[in-house]
Amino acid sequence: MNIKNMSYKITTQKETDLKRKCFYYEDSNEKPILAAGVLFIKEEKGKRFVLMQKVIEKDKPDKYSDFGGKIEVKDDTIFDTIARELGEELNEGLYKKVKKENIYLDAPEELKNLILQNIVKLIYQKTAKYFVIIAKLPKDIILDFEKIGNHEELDKINRTVHWISYEDFIKLYNGNKNTPNQIHPRLWGGQIQNYFTPKKFGFSKTT
Repeated sequence: MNIKNMSYKITTQKETDLKRKCFYYEDSNEKPILAAGVLFIKEEKGKRFVLMQKVIEKDKPDKYSDFGGKIEVKDDTIFDTIARELGEELNEGLYKKVKKENIYLDAPEELKNLILQNIVKLIYQKTAKYFVIIAKLPKDIILDFEKIGNHEELDKINRTVHWISYEDFIKLYNGNKNTPNQIHPRLWGGQIQNYFTPKKFGFSKTT
């Protein structure tokens, strides 16, 4: 997706009666955004995967989530919010190899560019007031799972990070009588669930 062609969807800050900073999807007063995140996707050996974190909380069911969170006052755009949250939640564990050297994407601007240059789909979750970007992770970007670890260092949150197959994503989403929906509530809704179909999982010509 060409960034110039989707620029009309980039949100802008407005005055609001909401009690914290927010942006607006498509500049609509009826579509406030209070938090945002990203879901990275990839294709490997004919199978499709989405990168998710499994948040582990005491006395609560584990929940699978994207990488994102609330807007902070210092965030100039919604993409700054997502880049900041991505870096924090992955413990700055994304890198690429340049002449046999591992170059980590530890600057927010680098992460923001990574997201903007690989957007596949933009989704606004009205009930949660949440903005989700689905982006294809380039093959030259590598996850350092040792650095990512099993907990988020900044907020001391226990979590693990996984590539989840399309089939497993749908199972987590749907749940059953013994296992409830294991997807974070901010990702609930038909838009995301419908997107993850064999024809639309980020690689068809129609996306």
